[in-house]
Parts: sequence; C-alpha cells; structure tokens
Amino acid sequence: SYKDVFWNDQEGFLYNLVDANGRKDTTRGSPAVVAASMLGTDVFSKDELRRVWDTTRDNLIIERGGKAFGILVKDSDERIYYGDEQYHEAVVWPRDTPYLIGLLESVGEKDVIRDVLDSNLAHMVEEQAVFYNNELFSLPEGRNPSSTGNNDDPVPVKNPVQYWSQWMDAYLRHR
Repeated sequence: SYKDVFWNDQEGFLYNLVDANGRKDTTRGSPAVVAASMLGTDVFSKDELRRVWDTTRDNLIIERGGKAFGILVKDSDERIYYGDEQYHEAVVWPRDTPYLIGLLESVGEKDVIRDVLDSNLAHMVEEQAVFYNNELFSLPEGRNPSSTGNNDDPVPVKNPVQYWSQWMDAYLRHR
C-alpha cells in the first residue's frame, strides 16, 4: 500500500508526509528520491521512476562546477545554513547521493551519473581529502569565495569526515 498512500500522480513524485488523517505534504525533498531508489521497479513503473527523476532534476539538483553534485534535503525557503536549525532545510547531504545515483541508474542517466561522480571527486580534491566528504553543504547564496574561481558551488559547512557521507561503490561501478 506504500505507493497508494505516497504516490502523488499530479506531481510525479512522492508526498513528503502523509499523516493519520490523510493530510498530505507536497514538499519536495530527498526522502522521495531515497524511497524511489530503494523500492525501484518492485513498486514503481519505469515511467514513474522517470517522473521522479524529472521532478528531482527540475527542483532538487544542486550543481558544483556546472555539473550535478547532489540533491536538496528539502525544497525550503531557508536557503542558508546558519546552524542546526537549518539542518533539515535546503542543504545537501552527501549521504543521499548513492540513492540519487540509484535512481539515475534505474532511468539510464549515465551522463548525469558521471557528472555527479566528477563533481563530488572535484570537491574531495579541491576542498577536502580524496574519499572524504563533508557531512553537509549549504547553498551558494550570495558570492562565496572559491579557489577555482567559481563562486556558485555549494559550501561545505559541517563535519569534514562523516561516516554515512562516505560512499565509493558508485565509483567502482561507473568509473
């Protein structure tokens, strides 16, 4: 019954929350991508997964260096991370990236997968250490300084080594 409860056919996406009274929250965010990736074609049709990707691409993808980098936790008006009050708002958690890649695999978006891997590797090389990601990235609101000259990249803001943000399997499968 998961799909019957959470699938929003009008949006081509999953509801963020459905309460016991049947109220449905249409806020877009990474939980829908995680669910669609994990449940895949066992629950959703290829067309429905494509619609989830299209909505994700148009509303949640954040770029780094002009390439897809990750997805917003929540499509929220709170666009800058000042502290833990914004922890579940419009920020990027690398821990969601493997699920994004899983969704991309299910809809055959090999070029986008390559972009995600390349932009994440660029972050590791330029701002971190190879095979380590920050736990959290704030959106590049305003003009942020950058060693690459690109002031539009997401800004690492929390925990330079977060265990659940470490993922390498996709590099082994695709690079």
